[in-house]
This record gives sequence, C-alpha cells and structure tokens, in this order.
Amino acid sequence: MYKRQIRHLREFVSKGDNNQESLDIVRVIRYIIIFIKHEVQESDVAITFHPGSQTCKIKANKIQIEQVLINMVRNSLEAIRHAEIAGGQIVLQSRSLSNELVKVTVADNGPGINPAMINTLFHPFQTTKKTGMGIGLSLSRTIIETHGGKLWVDKNYENGALFAFELPVSK
Repeated sequence: MYKRQIRHLREFVSKGDNNQESLDIVRVIRYIIIFIKHEVQESDVAITFHPGSQTCKIKANKIQIEQVLINMVRNSLEAIRHAEIAGGQIVLQSRSLSNELVKVTVADNGPGINPAMINTLFHPFQTTKKTGMGIGLSLSRTIIETHGGKLWVDKNYENGALFAFELPVSK
C-alpha cells in the first residue's frame, strides 16, 4: 500500500510544469527560516544562513522547493534533538556556480549519518526515526530531479550531516 502511495506522490510531483515560476532562492530560504523559527527556538538550536553574493534565480514550483528545504532543516533539527546535542547548529548556504547552477546546502552539527544507511538514505521507507515514514528524502530527491537538479548527502562531511542540492539557473 505504501509503495503505491509513494508512486502516486512521485507521479504528482513529476507532472508537467507544476506552476513553476522564477524564484530567488535566497528569498525562499529566508521565508523557510521564518516559517520554521518556532521549532528552531523550541529546540534551542541556532540556525544561520549565508547567502551567496549574487542573486540566485531558479525556475521552480515554490511550494515544492519550500517543502524540500523544510524537510532538510527538520531532519537536522530532529537529529540534533534526538542526540541531545548542546549548542546545536544548522547552517544554510546558497551560491551561484559557474556552470549555470544554484547550489544550496544544509549542514548541521548533529550525530551525522549512520554509515550503514548512507547508500540507502534516499530509498523510500528508510528512516531512523521512531515516527518517521521514510519518505521525506526520497520525495525531496524526486522533487529536485523533476526540476532538473540533483540532491545528495556529503559522505565525507565529518561534523554532523551535510545535504546539498543543485538546480539550474532561471533563464
């Protein structure tokens, strides 16, 4: 049953234009930080954002990109909370790359990724959470790929976890 639901979600995300518009990724990230501010404050976690020096415009469905960012930040928050790390930090960065791409990273100082899960992290139903369904990262990757980009985890990041995605620049 769950596999069918995942397939329907992916089909929904993959259909057509999906109300894509030209977006400033910096504005989207700033909105997400405000949107999730209460959860961050309750967790006693500091969140910072380092925008690139250039305007980073992408053509995307705003709600879908917001959902990817919320998922990534919430995953960091939950990892930090679960590990009971004092001085939790989440750092978001955006920048334009020379090859017509915008890169966004979400890094935290949580416990990092279990090496046993690193290769299946983006598979449906992979979760370390007691109440998680394991579809957030899988769906996020589908959303980013549907927008012509890619999403990955930095397997060599040693200070917690670092997730990144790249999307084409809006033309």
